[in-house]
Amino acid sequence: MAKLYIPGLVDFAEITITNTAGTETVNISNIVAELSYYEDIFSPAISCSFMLVDAIALQSSLPISGGESFKLKLRAKGDDDADAEIEIKLQVYKVSESFHYNEKTEAYTVFATTEELLTNEHFNRLIRMGTNQFTIDKTANNIFTSNIQKVSNKKLITLEETEGIFDYAFSSISPFRAINVMCAQAKSAKNISSNFVFYETSLGYHFITMQELMKKKPIESYIYMEEIKSLQKITDLKDVRDYQKILSSEKVGGIALLEGSLKGTFSGITKTLDVLAKSFFSKSYDYAKDFKSVHPDTEKENKKILTEETIKKFTSSPTRESFVTTNSKVSQLSYVKGFQPEMEQSFIKVQEFEAIEKAATEQILSQKINVMVHGNPRIHAGDTVNLTFPDPTITEKGKRKDNDDTTGKYLVTAVVHRINVTHKYVTIMECVKDVSRVQPQPEDE
Repeated sequence: MAKLYIPGLVDFAEITITNTAGTETVNISNIVAELSYYEDIFSPAISCSFMLVDAIALQSSLPISGGESFKLKLRAKGDDDADAEIEIKLQVYKVSESFHYNEKTEAYTVFATTEELLTNEHFNRLIRMGTNQFTIDKTANNIFTSNIQKVSNKKLITLEETEGIFDYAFSSISPFRAINVMCAQAKSAKNISSNFVFYETSLGYHFITMQELMKKKPIESYIYMEEIKSLQKITDLKDVRDYQKILSSEKVGGIALLEGSLKGTFSGITKTLDVLAKSFFSKSYDYAKDFKSVHPDTEKENKKILTEETIKKFTSSPTRESFVTTNSKVSQLSYVKGFQPEMEQSFIKVQEFEAIEKAATEQILSQKINVMVHGNPRIHAGDTVNLTFPDPTITEKGKRKDNDDTTGKYLVTAVVHRINVTHKYVTIMECVKDVSRVQPQPEDE
């Protein structure tokens, strides 16, 4: 952070709207009352909403009806680091109904999202072809380069390696939907739980598993501290800077046995049919046997969140069942391999990780917490942060004690950069703790 950094305030280096013809651009920084900028690892596009208190008759000089270009460039006030800046170009897709403050002032909210999500500039926008025997990561990169990058010049900056050949014919779907299909089909070359996500940040696009995101080095450390006499000593605060303090936090996830059972968090089974080979088989996930929570940096195994008694009651049999049609068995037959050797790599692999992927996703999202800090443009969806929370117990002489269950490394699944009318700037992070699992065992065929 720069020496002049002022926590909680924002500088708008640019905030403009350009009409659809590209002939007129208006600086709207003086009439923006509120602004919220969103990134989410479960969304393929950035979004932004901003409320305008319009006393300059903008709707008369540059009517906003959808399709206008919106440019945003912001940084924390006083932070002159070039890397600590959000710079993005979006496209307006919706305008709310307006209400009047007085005869000359009206207020309305404008919504914008990623330009390439809305733009269809060339005739071959829909994906209608097969994959030509590429791995999924290469197929995703080809679709991105040929369709999304051609519209926006943005880059796919993170691309995780996948296992096996992807033999799939797309039937006239958008490139974003095509890549989402591949997220569900992709088997990671290095992570057992293949929880792939495709999302955008102001830096570019990412095609990666949640497990790989968990391995990233924390971008920042934040601490929750009550500066109240007797709760902790002044020495506890000496190494904590203002921008590192958690302003507020809210736990929005926790143990939910009924919901977890219905979603397959603790036990599930994937039943698979290979029609050509006339083979039926299944693979199960059992929390009691297959659960393993490992911190990716220390490889230290953590405790289970359920007691042994609860495990016996809720995980003795599968609570979620899914069905997959595959060609995995026929691909192993000798006469098939003789005529089509590529089948050994191109068979559908979803059944190998579907149950464990679902359990891992639900387990991760069940441990969710929302944290508000002073505005920090460096934080993006997909980053990791260290969060420290106090134990409710007050020790002798008010000495601080950290809570071992809630303190630790978190993945930022979503982030909101929010600015109000006084240019007060906060960053709200949706964070989850890391959980991964060992390989589930297949049942007898």
